[in-house]
Amino acid sequence: MKVRVRTVELQESSENLSAEITKRKRAEDSLRNVSGWLLQLQDEERRRVARDLHDGTAQLLAATAINMERAQLLAQSREDPILSNVLQDTADCLEQVILEVRTLSYLLHPPMLSELGLQCVLPRYIEGFSRRSGIVVDL
Repeated sequence: MKVRVRTVELQESSENLSAEITKRKRAEDSLRNVSGWLLQLQDEERRRVARDLHDGTAQLLAATAINMERAQLLAQSREDPILSNVLQDTADCLEQVILEVRTLSYLLHPPMLSELGLQCVLPRYIEGFSRRSGIVVDL
């Protein structure tokens, strides 16, 4: 009698364990799906922000740089060295901002990533990172 009771208890425990394993596997699958969905949303948002930076902000900065050049020429024609120096300093800062916006746009979502895939883009990305940061990275 004890053996039968123990056998029934073990079967119930086994069934409970199987049910718990199934439940956990479903939870893990759901978590993987949610994680994948979040990564996809993050990638889409990065792509959108990178595009907005490139197509909007960078273009406005480039137009401002052109206007700055025109102002510099005007200051030079009026032989105003102080204004020319201020405009040159401003133009230099503007060029740095343009470079930083373009770099940020690229870092958010490298344009070739969608076209070529991570395996092709990663070596170039790492090379650029090493060049900008001075940190040597081996792939």
